[in-house]
Amino acid sequence: HDYNVDQMLEKFLGFVTDQASHTRTNHIAWACGSDFNYQNAAHWYHNLDKLIHYANLNGTVNAFYSTPSFYVEQKHKAGVEWEVREDDIFPLAD
Repeated sequence: HDYNVDQMLEKFLGFVTDQASHTRTNHIAWACGSDFNYQNAAHWYHNLDKLIHYANLNGTVNAFYSTPSFYVEQKHKAGVEWEVREDDIFPLAD
């Protein structure tokens, strides 16, 4: 058990709980990173592996590595009727 696992786990579960409150199924995608944030991939994945491990031990969530196709497949299997948007939901502005 590393020195800050409890704090990182609490923070992660807070993010997950908040994000889950904004979706209509029990599957959420947690996208990570941006340009050049994680140049040391071994270090990043080592820590992410620990976070996933301890989150799953906690039992509150089932965290795992996934793919966009698996995520969409699970959303589809939920049988929820989704809103159709035709406007620009990602407007770019400075």
